[in-house]
Amino acid sequence: MRGNTVNLTDPSGRFAGLILPFLGLGTLNDVTSNGGRNTGKFLQDLCEGDVLGGLGSAFELMLPTLEALGKVAIALWGN
Repeated sequence: MRGNTVNLTDPSGRFAGLILPFLGLGTLNDVTSNGGRNTGKFLQDLCEGDVLGGLGSAFELMLPTLEALGKVAIALWGN
């Protein structure tokens, strides 16, 4: 749409390539530890077209993976 300052597309696919591994690991972690409760919320948000809810759910899924990677980074480079 002309004049729209918000562009929510990723034609290059670079953003998806960065996010999908973390989302996949988060989903695996959620299914094994929570029975997939957060994954179900994420999929429900996407199916309902709730973009912001879907983003929030995706970050909630990725958070444990990102926290673990942060701890590894601190252990390796923090000393």
